[in-house]
Amino acid sequence: MGLPDGQQDPDTLPATMHNRAEWSALQAGSDTIRRRIYLLVLAIVMVTLTTSVATRQPSGIPEFFVQVLIPPLLVLFGGLMAWLLLGRPLRTAETVMVWVAGLASLANVTAFSVGQQPATYYLNSGPYLSVLVAFTFLLLVHTRPRAGQLALGLLAVSLALPWVFRGGSPVLSESLALLRLQMNITATALMIYLLSWYRTQHLSSLQRQQLLAALAYSDPLTGLPNRRGLMLEAAGDRWQRGQPNALLLVDVDHFKVINDRHGHAVGDAVLVTAAGLLVRATGRRGTVGRWGGDEFLVLLPGMDAAAVQHHAESLVRTFQEQPWPHGLNVTVSVGGARLQTPDTHDADLARADAALYHAKTLGRNRSAVYDQLDEQTRQQLLDGARPAPDLHPA
Repeated sequence: MGLPDGQQDPDTLPATMHNRAEWSALQAGSDTIRRRIYLLVLAIVMVTLTTSVATRQPSGIPEFFVQVLIPPLLVLFGGLMAWLLLGRPLRTAETVMVWVAGLASLANVTAFSVGQQPATYYLNSGPYLSVLVAFTFLLLVHTRPRAGQLALGLLAVSLALPWVFRGGSPVLSESLALLRLQMNITATALMIYLLSWYRTQHLSSLQRQQLLAALAYSDPLTGLPNRRGLMLEAAGDRWQRGQPNALLLVDVDHFKVINDRHGHAVGDAVLVTAAGLLVRATGRRGTVGRWGGDEFLVLLPGMDAAAVQHHAESLVRTFQEQPWPHGLNVTVSVGGARLQTPDTHDADLARADAALYHAKTLGRNRSAVYDQLDEQTRQQLLDGARPAPDLHPA
Protein backbone atom coordinates (compact mmCIF):
# COMPACT_ATOMS: atom_id res chain seq x y z
CA MET A 1 0.00 0.00 0.00
CA GLY A 2 2.99 2.29 0.46
CA LEU A 3 3.63 5.07 2.88
CA PRO A 4 0.93 7.49 4.05
CA ASP A 5 0.52 10.68 2.10
CA GLY A 6 3.15 13.31 2.73
CA GLN A 7 5.64 10.78 4.12
CA GLN A 8 8.97 9.82 2.64
CA ASP A 9 10.89 6.59 2.98
CA PRO A 10 13.79 7.31 5.34
CA ASP A 11 15.98 4.95 3.27
CA THR A 12 15.88 7.52 0.46
CA LEU A 13 17.40 10.17 2.70
CA PRO A 14 21.15 10.73 2.90
CA ALA A 15 22.70 7.89 4.87
CA THR A 16 23.95 9.82 7.89
CA MET A 17 22.89 9.56 11.48
CA HIS A 18 22.17 13.30 11.46
CA ASN A 19 19.37 13.08 8.87
CA ARG A 20 18.00 9.73 10.02
CA ALA A 21 17.70 10.95 13.61
CA GLU A 22 15.93 14.12 12.51
CA TRP A 23 13.60 12.13 10.25
CA SER A 24 12.74 9.62 12.97
CA ALA A 25 11.99 12.37 15.49
CA LEU A 26 9.77 14.32 13.07
CA GLN A 27 7.91 11.20 11.92
CA ALA A 28 7.32 10.00 15.48
CA GLY A 29 5.98 13.41 16.48
CA SER A 30 3.63 13.55 13.47
CA ASP A 31 2.28 10.04 14.13
CA THR A 32 1.68 10.83 17.80
CA ILE A 33 -0.33 13.96 16.95
CA ARG A 34 -2.44 12.14 14.34
CA ARG A 35 -3.09 9.25 16.71
CA ARG A 36 -4.30 11.63 19.45
CA ILE A 37 -6.55 13.50 17.01
CA TYR A 38 -8.17 10.27 15.81
CA LEU A 39 -8.75 9.12 19.38
CA LEU A 40 -10.42 12.43 20.22
CA VAL A 41 -12.58 12.33 17.07
CA LEU A 42 -13.67 8.74 17.72
CA ALA A 43 -14.54 9.56 21.33
CA ILE A 44 -16.67 12.53 20.23
CA VAL A 45 -18.40 10.45 17.54
CA MET A 46 -19.17 7.63 20.00
CA VAL A 47 -20.66 10.09 22.51
CA THR A 48 -22.73 11.69 19.74
CA LEU A 49 -24.03 8.35 18.46
CA THR A 50 -24.89 7.17 21.96
CA THR A 51 -26.76 10.41 22.65
CA SER A 52 -28.63 10.02 19.37
CA VAL A 53 -29.83 6.56 20.37
CA ALA A 54 -30.88 7.76 23.83
CA THR A 55 -32.84 10.76 22.55
CA ARG A 56 -34.48 9.37 19.40
CA GLN A 57 -35.62 5.90 20.35
CA PRO A 58 -38.26 7.13 22.86
CA SER A 59 -39.89 9.17 20.07
CA GLY A 60 -41.14 5.98 18.49
CA ILE A 61 -40.01 7.01 15.02
CA PRO A 62 -38.47 4.00 13.18
CA GLU A 63 -35.12 5.37 12.07
CA PHE A 64 -32.81 2.97 10.22
CA PHE A 65 -29.59 4.74 11.18
CA VAL A 66 -30.38 4.72 14.90
CA GLN A 67 -31.80 1.22 15.11
CA VAL A 68 -29.58 -0.69 12.67
CA LEU A 69 -26.35 1.20 11.98
CA ILE A 70 -25.38 2.82 15.29
CA PRO A 71 -24.92 -0.36 17.40
CA PRO A 72 -22.33 -1.99 15.09
CA LEU A 73 -20.70 1.40 14.52
CA LEU A 74 -20.19 1.83 18.27
CA VAL A 75 -18.56 -1.59 18.47
CA LEU A 76 -16.36 -0.88 15.45
CA PHE A 77 -15.28 2.56 16.67
CA GLY A 78 -14.51 1.12 20.10
CA GLY A 79 -12.28 -1.44 18.40
CA LEU A 80 -10.54 1.30 16.43
CA MET A 81 -9.85 3.22 19.66
CA ALA A 82 -8.31 0.10 21.19
CA TRP A 83 -6.24 -0.38 18.00
CA LEU A 84 -4.89 3.18 18.25
CA LEU A 85 -4.25 2.98 22.00
CA LEU A 86 -2.20 -0.19 21.45
CA GLY A 87 0.01 1.67 18.97
CA ARG A 88 -1.02 -0.34 15.93
CA PRO A 89 -0.48 1.04 12.37
CA LEU A 90 -2.25 4.33 11.68
CA ARG A 91 -2.72 3.56 8.00
CA THR A 92 -5.01 0.62 8.77
CA ALA A 93 -7.13 2.70 11.14
CA GLU A 94 -7.40 5.54 8.60
CA THR A 95 -8.48 3.18 5.83
CA VAL A 96 -11.13 1.53 8.01
CA MET A 97 -12.49 4.89 9.19
CA VAL A 98 -12.79 6.23 5.64
CA TRP A 99 -14.62 3.15 4.34
CA VAL A 100 -16.91 2.92 7.35
CA ALA A 101 -17.83 6.62 7.15
CA GLY A 102 -18.54 6.40 3.41
CA LEU A 103 -20.57 3.18 3.49
CA ALA A 104 -22.52 4.21 6.61
CA SER A 105 -23.47 7.56 5.08
CA LEU A 106 -24.63 5.90 1.84
CA ALA A 107 -26.64 3.35 3.82
CA ASN A 108 -28.21 6.20 5.80
CA VAL A 109 -29.24 8.11 2.65
CA THR A 110 -30.53 4.94 1.01
CA ALA A 111 -32.62 4.04 4.05
CA PHE A 112 -34.23 7.48 4.15
CA SER A 113 -34.83 7.37 0.42
CA VAL A 114 -36.75 4.10 0.44
CA GLY A 115 -38.25 4.20 3.95
CA GLN A 116 -41.71 5.32 4.99
CA GLN A 117 -40.97 8.40 7.08
CA PRO A 118 -43.28 11.23 8.21
CA ALA A 119 -43.54 14.20 5.88
CA THR A 120 -40.59 16.60 6.01
CA TYR A 121 -38.75 14.26 8.40
CA TYR A 122 -36.15 13.48 5.75
CA LEU A 123 -35.39 17.15 5.13
CA ASN A 124 -35.05 17.95 8.83
CA SER A 125 -32.86 14.99 9.78
CA GLY A 126 -29.19 14.36 9.14
CA PRO A 127 -28.51 11.76 6.42
CA TYR A 128 -26.61 14.29 4.32
CA LEU A 129 -24.73 15.47 7.39
CA SER A 130 -23.18 12.02 7.58
CA VAL A 131 -22.28 12.33 3.89
CA LEU A 132 -20.50 15.63 4.55
CA VAL A 133 -18.63 14.09 7.46
CA ALA A 134 -17.44 11.18 5.30
CA PHE A 135 -16.64 13.56 2.42
CA THR A 136 -14.54 15.84 4.65
CA PHE A 137 -12.77 13.01 6.44
CA LEU A 138 -11.79 11.36 3.15
CA LEU A 139 -10.22 14.60 1.89
CA LEU A 140 -8.40 15.30 5.14
CA VAL A 141 -6.89 11.84 5.61
CA HIS A 142 -5.79 11.36 2.00
CA THR A 143 -4.19 14.01 -0.21
CA ARG A 144 -3.78 12.02 -3.40
CA PRO A 145 -5.94 12.84 -6.47
CA ARG A 146 -7.92 9.59 -6.22
CA ALA A 147 -9.14 10.65 -2.76
CA GLY A 148 -10.84 13.66 -4.35
CA GLN A 149 -12.38 11.43 -7.00
CA LEU A 150 -13.72 9.05 -4.35
CA ALA A 151 -15.13 11.95 -2.32
CA LEU A 152 -16.91 13.44 -5.35
CA GLY A 153 -18.19 9.98 -6.28
CA LEU A 154 -19.60 9.53 -2.78
CA LEU A 155 -21.36 12.90 -3.04
CA ALA A 156 -22.78 12.12 -6.50
CA VAL A 157 -24.19 8.75 -5.43
CA SER A 158 -25.74 10.18 -2.27
CA LEU A 159 -27.39 12.94 -4.32
CA ALA A 160 -28.76 10.48 -6.88
CA LEU A 161 -30.17 7.91 -4.44
CA PRO A 162 -33.30 9.88 -3.36
CA TRP A 163 -34.26 10.49 -6.99
CA VAL A 164 -33.71 6.84 -7.90
CA PHE A 165 -36.13 5.73 -5.17
CA ARG A 166 -38.37 8.81 -5.43
CA GLY A 167 -41.48 6.92 -6.59
CA GLY A 168 -41.62 4.68 -3.53
CA SER A 169 -41.28 7.21 -0.75
CA PRO A 170 -43.92 9.76 0.21
CA VAL A 171 -41.20 11.65 2.07
CA LEU A 172 -39.77 12.78 -1.25
CA SER A 173 -42.93 14.33 -2.58
CA GLU A 174 -41.61 17.82 -1.92
CA SER A 175 -39.13 17.74 -4.78
CA LEU A 176 -38.25 21.42 -4.70
CA ALA A 177 -37.43 21.29 -1.00
CA LEU A 178 -35.23 18.25 -1.60
CA LEU A 179 -33.55 19.99 -4.53
CA ARG A 180 -32.78 23.05 -2.39
CA LEU A 181 -31.33 20.80 0.29
CA GLN A 182 -29.11 19.01 -2.21
CA MET A 183 -27.95 22.28 -3.74
CA ASN A 184 -26.92 23.53 -0.31
CA ILE A 185 -25.15 20.27 0.46
CA THR A 186 -23.39 20.36 -2.93
CA ALA A 187 -22.24 23.95 -2.42
CA THR A 188 -20.87 23.09 1.03
CA ALA A 189 -19.14 19.96 -0.28
CA LEU A 190 -17.57 21.83 -3.18
CA MET A 191 -16.28 24.51 -0.80
CA ILE A 192 -14.70 21.79 1.33
CA TYR A 193 -13.26 20.19 -1.81
CA LEU A 194 -11.72 23.47 -2.99
CA LEU A 195 -10.22 24.12 0.45
CA SER A 196 -8.79 20.61 0.44
CA TRP A 197 -7.40 21.14 -3.07
CA TYR A 198 -5.77 24.40 -1.94
CA ARG A 199 -4.32 22.61 1.10
CA THR A 200 -2.87 19.89 -1.12
CA GLN A 201 -1.36 22.44 -3.51
CA HIS A 202 0.07 24.42 -0.61
CA LEU A 203 1.64 21.32 0.93
CA SER A 204 3.06 20.29 -2.44
CA SER A 205 4.53 23.77 -2.97
CA LEU A 206 5.94 23.77 0.55
CA GLN A 207 7.57 20.39 -0.02
CA ARG A 208 9.11 21.62 -3.28
CA GLN A 209 10.48 24.70 -1.52
CA GLN A 210 11.93 22.53 1.25
CA LEU A 211 13.52 20.26 -1.35
CA LEU A 212 15.04 23.19 -3.22
CA ALA A 213 16.33 24.64 0.06
CA ALA A 214 17.83 21.27 0.97
CA LEU A 215 19.54 21.06 -2.42
CA ALA A 216 20.84 24.63 -2.11
CA TYR A 217 22.10 24.41 1.48
CA SER A 218 23.06 20.77 2.01
CA ASP A 219 25.58 18.33 0.59
CA PRO A 220 23.82 15.53 -1.36
CA LEU A 221 26.34 12.84 -0.37
CA THR A 222 26.53 13.31 3.39
CA GLY A 223 23.37 15.31 4.05
CA LEU A 224 25.40 17.87 6.00
CA PRO A 225 25.18 21.62 5.38
CA ASN A 226 27.33 22.75 2.47
CA ARG A 227 29.23 26.06 2.31
CA ARG A 228 26.06 28.10 1.86
CA GLY A 229 24.40 26.27 4.73
CA LEU A 230 27.41 26.78 6.97
CA MET A 231 27.59 30.50 6.22
CA LEU A 232 23.87 30.77 6.93
CA GLU A 233 24.42 29.00 10.26
CA ALA A 234 27.36 31.27 11.09
CA ALA A 235 25.08 34.29 10.64
CA GLY A 236 22.44 32.86 13.02
CA ASP A 237 21.45 33.79 16.55
CA ARG A 238 23.71 31.16 18.16
CA TRP A 239 26.76 33.27 17.31
CA GLN A 240 26.40 35.90 19.99
CA ARG A 241 28.86 38.73 19.82
CA GLY A 242 30.93 39.15 22.95
CA GLN A 243 31.25 35.41 23.65
CA PRO A 244 34.00 33.06 22.45
CA ASN A 245 33.24 31.30 19.16
CA ALA A 246 35.46 29.08 17.07
CA LEU A 247 35.68 26.81 14.05
CA LEU A 248 37.60 23.71 13.00
CA LEU A 249 38.71 22.59 9.54
CA VAL A 250 38.91 18.78 9.37
CA ASP A 251 40.79 17.18 6.48
CA VAL A 252 40.78 13.42 5.75
CA ASP A 253 44.42 12.41 5.43
CA HIS A 254 45.57 10.95 2.10
CA PHE A 255 42.02 10.81 0.77
CA LYS A 256 43.20 10.88 -2.84
CA VAL A 257 45.18 7.68 -2.19
CA ILE A 258 42.01 6.02 -0.86
CA ASN A 259 40.11 7.02 -3.99
CA ASP A 260 42.86 5.89 -6.33
CA ARG A 261 43.43 2.51 -4.66
CA HIS A 262 39.88 1.52 -3.70
CA GLY A 263 37.65 3.50 -6.04
CA HIS A 264 35.25 6.36 -5.62
CA ALA A 265 32.52 4.18 -4.06
CA VAL A 266 34.81 3.39 -1.11
CA GLY A 267 35.89 7.03 -0.99
CA ASP A 268 32.26 8.15 -0.78
CA ALA A 269 31.60 5.62 1.98
CA VAL A 270 34.57 7.00 3.92
CA LEU A 271 33.21 10.55 3.61
CA VAL A 272 29.72 9.48 4.77
CA THR A 273 31.20 7.62 7.75
CA ALA A 274 33.43 10.59 8.55
CA ALA A 275 30.40 12.89 8.49
CA GLY A 276 28.60 10.63 10.95
CA LEU A 277 31.61 10.49 13.27
CA LEU A 278 31.93 14.27 13.30
CA VAL A 279 28.21 14.75 13.99
CA ARG A 280 28.22 12.25 16.85
CA ALA A 281 31.41 13.67 18.38
CA THR A 282 30.18 17.26 18.15
CA GLY A 283 26.57 16.69 19.16
CA ARG A 284 24.58 19.79 20.02
CA ARG A 285 27.67 21.80 20.84
CA GLY A 286 28.16 22.89 17.24
CA THR A 287 27.33 22.44 13.56
CA VAL A 288 29.19 20.12 11.19
CA GLY A 289 29.23 20.76 7.45
CA ARG A 290 31.08 19.60 4.36
CA TRP A 291 33.38 22.37 3.22
CA GLY A 292 34.33 20.66 -0.01
CA GLY A 293 36.14 17.55 -1.25
CA ASP A 294 37.61 15.78 1.76
CA GLU A 295 37.32 18.79 4.10
CA PHE A 296 34.71 19.37 6.78
CA LEU A 297 34.03 22.52 8.79
CA VAL A 298 32.85 22.46 12.41
CA LEU A 299 31.30 25.63 13.84
CA LEU A 300 31.59 25.81 17.63
CA PRO A 301 29.69 28.65 19.31
CA GLY A 302 30.59 29.41 22.90
CA MET A 303 34.02 27.70 22.87
CA ASP A 304 37.30 29.35 23.79
CA ALA A 305 40.69 28.32 22.40
CA ALA A 306 41.38 25.74 25.13
CA ALA A 307 38.00 24.03 24.65
CA VAL A 308 38.51 24.04 20.89
CA GLN A 309 41.93 22.40 21.32
CA HIS A 310 40.38 19.69 23.47
CA HIS A 311 37.58 19.07 20.96
CA ALA A 312 40.04 18.92 18.04
CA GLU A 313 42.17 16.33 19.85
CA SER A 314 39.03 14.34 20.63
CA LEU A 315 38.10 14.28 16.93
CA VAL A 316 41.54 12.96 15.99
CA ARG A 317 41.21 10.15 18.56
CA THR A 318 37.71 9.32 17.35
CA PHE A 319 38.99 8.63 13.83
CA GLN A 320 41.95 6.63 15.16
CA GLU A 321 39.64 4.35 17.13
CA GLN A 322 37.06 3.86 14.38
CA PRO A 323 37.19 0.45 12.61
CA TRP A 324 37.30 1.02 8.85
CA PRO A 325 36.47 -1.46 6.05
CA HIS A 326 38.93 -2.76 3.44
CA GLY A 327 41.75 -2.61 5.97
CA LEU A 328 41.80 1.17 5.79
CA ASN A 329 43.43 3.31 8.43
CA VAL A 330 41.62 6.62 8.04
CA THR A 331 42.93 9.56 10.03
CA VAL A 332 42.28 13.28 10.01
CA SER A 333 44.22 16.47 10.46
CA VAL A 334 42.41 19.30 12.24
CA GLY A 335 43.08 23.03 12.28
CA GLY A 336 41.17 25.43 14.49
CA ALA A 337 40.85 29.12 15.25
CA ARG A 338 38.75 31.47 17.33
CA LEU A 339 36.35 33.71 15.47
CA GLN A 340 37.47 37.31 15.60
CA THR A 341 36.03 38.90 12.45
CA PRO A 342 32.22 39.13 12.39
CA ASP A 343 30.07 38.75 9.28
CA THR A 344 32.54 37.32 6.71
CA HIS A 345 34.97 35.26 8.88
CA ASP A 346 37.49 35.32 6.02
CA ALA A 347 40.44 36.00 8.32
CA ASP A 348 39.22 33.40 10.82
CA LEU A 349 39.13 30.74 8.12
CA ALA A 350 42.60 31.79 6.96
CA ARG A 351 43.93 31.22 10.49
CA ALA A 352 42.17 27.84 10.79
CA ASP A 353 43.54 26.86 7.38
CA ALA A 354 47.04 27.89 8.48
CA ALA A 355 46.67 25.73 11.62
CA LEU A 356 45.51 22.80 9.48
CA TYR A 357 48.55 23.25 7.25
CA HIS A 358 50.74 23.22 10.39
CA ALA A 359 49.15 19.94 11.58
CA LYS A 360 49.88 18.35 8.22
CA THR A 361 53.48 19.50 8.16
CA LEU A 362 53.95 17.87 11.59
CA GLY A 363 52.98 14.52 10.09
CA ARG A 364 49.16 14.57 9.85
CA ASN A 365 46.85 12.59 12.19
CA ARG A 366 46.97 15.46 14.69
CA SER A 367 45.42 18.82 15.47
CA ALA A 368 46.57 22.40 15.85
CA VAL A 369 44.66 25.46 17.02
CA TYR A 370 46.05 28.75 15.76
CA ASP A 371 45.42 30.64 19.00
CA GLN A 372 47.34 28.02 21.00
CA LEU A 373 50.52 28.36 18.91
CA ASP A 374 53.38 30.67 19.77
CA GLU A 375 53.54 34.05 18.11
CA GLN A 376 56.53 33.22 15.86
CA THR A 377 54.85 30.05 14.49
CA ARG A 378 51.61 31.91 13.87
CA GLN A 379 53.36 34.64 11.92
CA GLN A 380 55.32 32.13 9.85
CA LEU A 381 52.11 30.27 9.05
CA LEU A 382 50.30 33.39 7.94
CA ASP A 383 53.25 34.49 5.81
CA GLY A 384 53.55 31.13 4.07
CA ALA A 385 50.11 29.57 4.42
CA ARG A 386 47.88 28.67 1.51
CA PRO A 387 45.38 31.21 0.27
CA ALA A 388 42.19 31.35 2.34
CA PRO A 389 39.33 29.16 1.07
CA ASP A 390 36.71 30.79 -1.14
CA LEU A 391 33.83 31.90 1.11
CA HIS A 392 31.56 33.04 -1.69
CA PRO A 393 30.78 30.07 -3.97
CA ALA A 394 28.79 30.81 -7.08
